[in-house]
Amino acid sequence: MKSNTKEATLNWLYSLHRFGIKPGLERISALLNFLGNPEKKFKSIHITGTNGKGTTAVHFSSIFKESHYKTALYTSPHLVNFNERIQINGDQISDDVLVSYASDLMRFQEKFNATFFELTTAIAFKYFAENNVDIAIVEAGMGGINDATNVLNPLLSVITPISLEHQEYLGKTLQEIAIDKSGIIKPNSKTLISDDNSILKPIFSNIATKQKNTLVFLDDCKLDIQSNLNAHFENLVKISVDEDLFDFKTTFLGKHQIRNITAAIIGSQLIKDDFPLSKFQQILGVENVLQNFFFKGRFQFLSTEPLQIIDGAHNPSAFEKLLNQVELLKMPSKLNLVLAIMKDKDIIKITELIADKFNSYILTKPQIERAAEPEIIRSELLKNNIPQNRIICTKNVNEALSVAKKLNQNTLFTGSFYLIGEILSN
Repeated sequence: MKSNTKEATLNWLYSLHRFGIKPGLERISALLNFLGNPEKKFKSIHITGTNGKGTTAVHFSSIFKESHYKTALYTSPHLVNFNERIQINGDQISDDVLVSYASDLMRFQEKFNATFFELTTAIAFKYFAENNVDIAIVEAGMGGINDATNVLNPLLSVITPISLEHQEYLGKTLQEIAIDKSGIIKPNSKTLISDDNSILKPIFSNIATKQKNTLVFLDDCKLDIQSNLNAHFENLVKISVDEDLFDFKTTFLGKHQIRNITAAIIGSQLIKDDFPLSKFQQILGVENVLQNFFFKGRFQFLSTEPLQIIDGAHNPSAFEKLLNQVELLKMPSKLNLVLAIMKDKDIIKITELIADKFNSYILTKPQIERAAEPEIIRSELLKNNIPQNRIICTKNVNEALSVAKKLNQNTLFTGSFYLIGEILSN
């Protein structure tokens, strides 16, 4: 790093992507030991899963902030600004602190060849410890047992719905992936499972028993969930938890999002002995989530005339839920779709799911090597009998935005958080 500027710092951090993904806790443990083990100086909630991690995490964070606790949030990826990853009470880490911490770690990183995510995690934990947070909500990057965040000993572990992902690292089957993600279940702690796959239930139960961990399944709670969409695209929700009613409105749509919110409500109650809070504070946290913390790109409305929606769905499971959300809008005609997909995602399955669900398909490519070429996506759409005249390939996101603007129709932008990040930057 040639100079103490944010640009130089981020260039150095991003250069660490060359080390790729390296499972194991040896490097992060060494980094944190060098920093005085900051991960042991704050209480935490640790969240893993395939889909819903971020939504669940931010709702936990907002609930604890509204309950007057100094609350840290660590999530990934960022959309526009790196600092989004590391927040305390909704305030992002400052550029000066980020540069200072990275400078401190640079020499040590070279000794251990630590990865980008390991360095970022070490910076976050140091920041949380030095700011004396009451609680940190920490989202795992990938998997569980070998994820850099798994150095924590949390009050509560949360496993959100699991689907096939990163199979070269986590396992070829759902069962193998569940075992990997169950690595965040720690001794003498508590775990909440919001995944609803009954096949995986014995895996979670066996591991929790071995760890002497108190395990709660969301589906075993006495739940009654009702929701209705109003004219302003707000979801009016009533959740009965053990006959205790939570009545609120949210812009998060779809049954899966209500499950994520419910997980945050029940999870915060599971640790109320350590962090007392009221039902009123929980409802405030849910309703004020987007005011309390930076969190964008989850079925977010950019405009209503015409309707423009951005969403970070990037795997088949997320696309299935996204299509359900679109159906809830009960639009009189099909939306246009602006789509980008990463090479390592299941392009075949995704294109099968979206076939004939949209009026036109505007394909594009964000500025990242992992992005699939629009022509590859186009060829898969053609295999699903989408007429050529309904498919438009563009060279970059700016060109895709220009095409969408000229059409001036209701449009959904999705397929990758990298796409969403570039749209938000415009």
